Amino acid sequence: MKACILNLKASVLLPLVWVGILHCQAIPLLEWNQLEVRTEMKPDQSVAYLDFRVTNRDEETFRISEIETSAGNITVRTDRRILKPAQSCNIRAVFNKGKRTGKHRESLFVYLEGFEKPITTLNLYVHIPELVSTKPNLLYWGPEDKKTSKSVFLTIDARYIKDIETIRYDPLEFNLTQTSDPENPASFKLTIEPVNFAIPVRDIITVRALTHSGNPIETHIQVLVRTN
Repeated sequence: MKACILNLKASVLLPLVWVGILHCQAIPLLEWNQLEVRTEMKPDQSVAYLDFRVTNRDEETFRISEIETSAGNITVRTDRRILKPAQSCNIRAVFNKGKRTGKHRESLFVYLEGFEKPITTLNLYVHIPELVSTKPNLLYWGPEDKKTSKSVFLTIDARYIKDIETIRYDPLEFNLTQTSDPENPASFKLTIEPVNFAIPVRDIITVRALTHSGNPIETHIQVLVRTN
């Protein structure tokens, strides 16, 4: 019978990762090529694939009973469930982007048959660049804000965005000026002011940009003017 052992920590100096379990039953000795994967999605990607590979270095056969995910937009595929000694299998996480942006950290929890707790946690780091960023993306004028202008700072990801094509707004409702940042050609400042502060307004300003391949990207600034 095998003794109880602690989880083995991954070493940054070794190309392989060895994982065990704090458990008092027979402990599988599994070798993972990595315990975390990082990726950045491109604009034309709707899904990202993150792959892990595990090898059974034990003398016994084990079966992967379940792989749970920490998020509903992730599905898991594996090419083998039963691991005989010296056999390997690939585990692929499929991350569906949807309308998400920003940085996402998710996990896979790998269970073996006969074990109540996950034997390994695999970490996924997915970065979805925000191609056109507007801060803030909501402008509000109340009665106390009469005759004041407000600013929106607009930034494009120059790796993917070629330029700003148009900024659509109603000139009967707003005055809008655009200035560039001399120190950063990917940054702009929009100065916006209602034409008539006595008229309530609820509208949207649309910023339309083009990628290097000519595809349009839009983002929106919500605008609200209240008179009382």
